[in-house]
Formats: sequence, structure tokens, C-alpha cells
Amino acid sequence: MSESIELPPGTRLREYRILQTLGRGGFGITYLAYDQNLDKRFAIKEFMPQGLAARMQSVGVTALSRSDSNLFDKFRKRFIKEAQFLARFDHPSIVRVYAYFEENGTAYMVMRFEEGITFESYLDNLQNRPDEAELLRLFGTALDGLAEMHRMGLLHRDISARNILVRPNGTMVLIDFGSVRDDLANQEAAEGASSAQTCTDGYSPPEVYTTQGVRAPATDIYGLGAVLYLAVTGRAPVSAHDRLHGVQEDGADPLPPAVKAARRGYRKSFLRAIDWALNLRTKDRPQNVDQWRAALFEKKTARFGTWIVIPTVVLILSLTAYVAKQNNTDSIQDWWGSILLLFKHDTSPPEPKPPSPPPEPKPQPEPPEKLSPCKEIDTLLKEGNPDKLLGMGITCYGAKTPQTALILFRAAAKRGNVLALRWLGKLYDPREDESSGIDQIGISNGYASYSCYTAAALKGDKQADLARRDLTQKYENNKECPI
Repeated sequence: MSESIELPPGTRLREYRILQTLGRGGFGITYLAYDQNLDKRFAIKEFMPQGLAARMQSVGVTALSRSDSNLFDKFRKRFIKEAQFLARFDHPSIVRVYAYFEENGTAYMVMRFEEGITFESYLDNLQNRPDEAELLRLFGTALDGLAEMHRMGLLHRDISARNILVRPNGTMVLIDFGSVRDDLANQEAAEGASSAQTCTDGYSPPEVYTTQGVRAPATDIYGLGAVLYLAVTGRAPVSAHDRLHGVQEDGADPLPPAVKAARRGYRKSFLRAIDWALNLRTKDRPQNVDQWRAALFEKKTARFGTWIVIPTVVLILSLTAYVAKQNNTDSIQDWWGSILLLFKHDTSPPEPKPPSPPPEPKPQPEPPEKLSPCKEIDTLLKEGNPDKLLGMGITCYGAKTPQTALILFRAAAKRGNVLALRWLGKLYDPREDESSGIDQIGISNGYASYSCYTAAALKGDKQADLARRDLTQKYENNKECPI
């Protein structure tokens, strides 16, 4: 058997050529592959369950032992069934599955390759914690995708900060559905059938740690709530196993609630919604996405009766008591009668109004100042916040104003934002003229693109390193190579 279980770059799988490994999980390995027929990149997930299978000297996969063979075959069939289920979805927040095939003793799932970084990396690249408005904008898209899955009777069951991608346009996409199960999973668990458990400490609820636990939409809501907890506190929640142990031993939950542990700047109702999703008992959590969404997006005006009406009533009563005292009203009847003095209308005829002066001539409006293509650019450049500069740069790029985006990306990169370096590479990339249709107005520069990708790669940006290699490979046999 081979020491490395990952397929090396250059390996052929039908019409696909493996470029590199994107990641590994409990049930498989995900690769970046190139389809020579379509001239397009895809993500391919290979079924490779840890502890059940191993790689042979070639590319073949086999069960570790004869006793594991039946279980391996069972999960491989389920992997294929999951691919068939996921292929039904064409939702922007759910990774798109195009095909599946069986080969080399295992199975493969062909998916759309999503440009972006995991939410965990997204948080690491920020200099400050994301504010509430940003989180609601991001997670609104993730909630849409999760609600669509639940409507189709499917669960993700392994949501974590590593299984959510943030695209360059600021939307989220759910990935790594290696543990997706249909509603038959609960029946199998009830019948005592064994099943592989995917548990991510901090993100998995208690019911995922046992075959007897009943999975429901609230299972996924716990995982997404844990991701939000990480965003507002800076640390992942205590594992559900340790939380249960603490409650049983000491009667106290070791997880500090978000309303106490979160940094400043978040509404209490928003933090309470996160805590609601992290309840240990399934029935104590939101039972569906729409219910939880309403709590997360609750507006401040929802508590108007508490913080406006009561003080107003107290103020009116105080004023009426003062009026009663001034008029020497001792009886209750006289006291309440004095209230009417506050609202008594003057019945005397109104005094005639003086004639209005002639209108003064209106001054001629000054010509408007010349604004930047994105009107907030000047303010952002003065503030110098690299995260905001990057965000506005991405917005301007999407609005097809690359010159403005160039200014913003450069400013963000000078202030240490690594993602801005990659976006500069993308902006300079001569291939963008071919694929995006954006008029780069002479910005395309292969040398500059390669340099920016390289600078970002040296700072640990894997996507930039991939883009740098791909740029080199595309033009390596071209006499007019811009690099």
C-alpha cells in the first residue's frame, strides 16, 4: 500500500487531470482537476473514509480488511446516492454537483470549483471582528441554502467554519457534504445499523456523537450557530461532549453564552438568537431556518413597548401630577380633570397672520463636485481601514469599474491585507479579459499579475499560489506569453 493516500498531481481520472489537493475530511479527499474537453476546472471529491480504506501502490482504493469490506461498500453506495441527491440542487449557496462515477475501487463526485476561502480563513484575515451588519449579510445567503436543503429533506450534519466558503463577491456557499444523509438515516439508527459518525468538536451537537441521536434541521442550526459564536467571540464553542459532561457533573454549562462572551457592538437579540441555536437539547433550539432567521434579524423597534411606552407613561403621569398641584386639585376627580388641561384647545380666534415677505431670489446651484466612480472611495481612503477598502474594491470590480478597484486594492495591500494582493493579481490577470468581459482599460499585465499572486502566496494564500501556477501553465507553451 502507498504511504500517501492522496492522488499526486498529474493523475488522470477519465477526462480530468488532477492539479492539486484542496482538502481532506473524514469521508474523502477533494482535488482541483482540469477537464481537457471543456477547458475548465472542477473540484472532484474522492470517496476515501478514514479508518476503512487505503491506497494501493497504484491509484486503486481498497478496504483495510475483509471485515471492513462490507461497511466500505455500504458507504460507497451511500456516497453515490448523496451525489444523486445533491445534483438536484442548483442553488447559489449550495455547491453544484455535475456528475459522479465509479473507478479505481471507489467513487468520485464532480463539483463546481468555488473561488474563495473558508470562513475560518476569512476571520483570520480580518484585523477586527466582523460587525453585525456584515455577519447578517454573509449568513443570510448561507441560511437560504440551508433552508433549501431542509425543504428537500436533506441535512448537512457537518457544518463548521471550514465547511463554509466565502466567495470574493461576499456570498457564502456550503461545501463538503460527505456526511449528508436523507431521512432514512434516522430509521437505520433506530434499527441499530452502524454508521460512520462525523463529529467536529465545537460545531457538532450532542445527537451527532451517537447513533441513537435523532438528526433534524436543528442539528444543522446548531452548527451554523457555532460558526456565528466563533465570529462574535473569537473562539469556537466548547465541544458538546464536554458541555454535557459539565452539566452532568457540576450542573453548569462550561460554555459562556454569547450575550456575555461576545465583544461589543452586537444587539442583545442577535446574541440571544445565537445562544438559542446552541442549546444542548434539540427541542430547545429553533426547529427550522425561518424561525431562527426571524430571531437573528429581529429589529430594535420590536421592543418599542418596553423602552418607549413605559417611560412616556411615567412622564405624562408626572406632568399631570404637577399640573394638579399647581391648580390645588385635591380630589381624584379634580386631579384627573387637570389632565385635560394638557390637551385643552384654545377656542379663541387665531390672530391674523402678517403678510408674507416676497420670496428672495434663489441662489444659483453650484456645479456638483466630481465624484469618484464609487462615491465612498475618498472617505474610505482617508479612514484607511484595509478590510473596508478591500470590500469596496470588490464591489467596484463587480460594478465594472476596474480603475477604481485598482486604487482600493493597492491601498488595502499597502496596509497589509493579503487578500488585496490576490485581488490585484486577479485584476492584472490577462485571462480576466477573456472570461469576465470586464474592460480592463489597459490594466492587464501578466508580469504584475504573477508578482501579486506570488506576494500573496508567500504570505500563505493558497488560492493565490494556485492562480500563480495556473497562470504560468496556461501560457508556458505560448510564444506570446505575457509573463
